[in-house]
Amino acid sequence: MSTIGDLERRAGIGASPAERTAFWLQFHHLEGEACLNAGVAELRRLIALREAPADPRPKTRTVRRTRETLQPLTPEQEAALQAYAARHGRRWKSILNNA
Repeated sequence: MSTIGDLERRAGIGASPAERTAFWLQFHHLEGEACLNAGVAELRRLIALREAPADPRPKTRTVRRTRETLQPLTPEQEAALQAYAARHGRRWKSILNNA
């Protein structure tokens, strides 16, 4: 069985009286044992967050969708695309992409 001090240290609550008081003040509205139980439950939750194994997947990576195969263009779509290309010149693809 752990003491309150052990739980506070494992949860990352500072050792100073001010830091400990700041943590326990959030439960001051509860009476007696309910205050203690709520505080201990929060300490255990914080410990579980700190001691949880790290996610092996890097955080900066994004999941990319696989590309879908598009249907061939209809004659009307092809004509519209050619008209767009003629109107916007040789950079028509980048202009279309930005639009």
